Amino acid sequence: MEEALGSRWQHLVHPADAQAMVQRIAEGLRTGLELQHEHRLRYRDGSYRWQLLRAVPAREKGGELSWFGTATDIDALKQAQDRLRAQAEQLHMAGRLTRMGHWRADLATQRLTLSEEAATALDLPPHAEPTLQEMFAMVAPGSLPKALHAVNGCVDEGLPFDLELELVTGTGRRVWLRSVGEPVHDAAGKVVAIQGAHQDITLRVLMMEEIRRLNASLEERIAERTSQLVRQEALFRTLAEQAPLPFWTVDPKGRITFLSRAWYELAGGAPPKWHGHEWTEAIHPDDRAVMQRAWERCAPTGEPFTGTRRIRARDGTYHTTTYRAVPVRDERGEILFWVGVDADITDLVANQEALRLANKQLESFSYSVSHDLQSPLQRVSSYAALLQQELEQVPGGRGHHYLARIQANAQEMAHLIEGLLALAHVSEVEIIRSVVNVSDLATDILQRLQADEPQRQVSWRVDPGLAVLGDARLMRSVLENLIGNAWKFTSRTAQARIAVGGSKERGEYFVRDNGCGFDMAYADRLFGTFQRLHAADEFPGTGIGLATVARAIVRQGGRVWAQSVPGEGATFCFTLPRADGAA
Repeated sequence: MEEALGSRWQHLVHPADAQAMVQRIAEGLRTGLELQHEHRLRYRDGSYRWQLLRAVPAREKGGELSWFGTATDIDALKQAQDRLRAQAEQLHMAGRLTRMGHWRADLATQRLTLSEEAATALDLPPHAEPTLQEMFAMVAPGSLPKALHAVNGCVDEGLPFDLELELVTGTGRRVWLRSVGEPVHDAAGKVVAIQGAHQDITLRVLMMEEIRRLNASLEERIAERTSQLVRQEALFRTLAEQAPLPFWTVDPKGRITFLSRAWYELAGGAPPKWHGHEWTEAIHPDDRAVMQRAWERCAPTGEPFTGTRRIRARDGTYHTTTYRAVPVRDERGEILFWVGVDADITDLVANQEALRLANKQLESFSYSVSHDLQSPLQRVSSYAALLQQELEQVPGGRGHHYLARIQANAQEMAHLIEGLLALAHVSEVEIIRSVVNVSDLATDILQRLQADEPQRQVSWRVDPGLAVLGDARLMRSVLENLIGNAWKFTSRTAQARIAVGGSKERGEYFVRDNGCGFDMAYADRLFGTFQRLHAADEFPGTGIGLATVARAIVRQGGRVWAQSVPGEGATFCFTLPRADGAA
């Protein structure tokens, strides 16, 4: 105070407050009215604190005006006011962001006081004070009973409440509010008011209703889908259990999860035997590694898992089966499990092996007979040549005729032996695959035939670019026989035509002519050994050529067939892998 009294006091007032304080004091001096002003004053430690200056005027006997006043430190009060103001602003912001408003219902006046947020939630003016009756009128019929029950319980028994209500606002909008309330007591403990807050939860309620609707729809769809899956699973099990072939399922790790009755009838045991990886013990040891490599190749890609294996039967013998499994995927394409089946081909394999041995023996016999016949046939031909020299000295007589017959039959026998040896060669030759140009090969054969019989007028055409993946020697034998037959069987056709073509995309090829043709009723005999559909005096031949064609095509992995109309010609077709490597 000494510092304030001994010098000009203005320099102690906060610069932001000095001007206003000077103006306020000047106004007091001018009007002579009581003076009151809040300002910040600098203390000895350099800090500013809020002061409340109060002064009242008093006139002395001489008429001079004097002032009497006090200065009160109100810094703590100002800080408390600032905190309350900040809290009020935060509360207002929280209410605005959370759509929560405060209210108070006075039971004496039967009116509600609403905060701005509370009024906004009800589409009411900011300072509206609706009556309790008006508020209850806004509550939807479905929520009214619990609203009345909560308010009565709060008034009569002092019970707080927390409930969700549907209301119709002042603009007719339907909203949902969460309303919490508690009683307000007077000094005597009587409930005189209810205060609380409500929050707009319309969006949450609507979302929950949508979720419940979606859940109900989803549950219905799940139930329907589950029912379908149960029916499908029952159908699958019934079919699998009744099927004579062993059915099985494996998970993506290759572990057995289901085996049908037919499997246990073959391999023995009862469920759950053979489940998991135990089933591999029933597979022949020599087949396990091959099967494992096939599984490792197919499992990541989902390509069909196929192969041949031997399964040990309950009596200890092994049954040869061919197996095939395909994956079952979910809607995202992920593999759920694999379904497979084994077909017992033990008898088929045995029959094929027996047939192979029989064919081998037959081919060996044919080769041996053909080879052994060559020597006596050569001697017959030699003696016939000597006899011809002798008969040249004897004119006339039947001897010349008989000799000609002997030589013709000997030549026919030579052709037959040559054909049998060629057939045996086709069956035994090692297959050496390479790209064979069918177009060039067919063109060469046709040009040689034309050169051998220049008097023949034959129109022929070969499609360019025909190529297969096969054995060059066998393909020459195939084309020589097919084109040779076309040349032979068009010998009595006035305008003979021969065509060699095919479809490179399908790997199918053909040799077509417009010769005498044949009756399709005998088509199944065409490719047999010594089978002829025409008399020898019409068209000579051994009946071995088409058998050689069939065996050569089959050995290269293809098939052969024929189509014909008598008098209109014939088409011989065959399939072989294309030269580009496609099947």
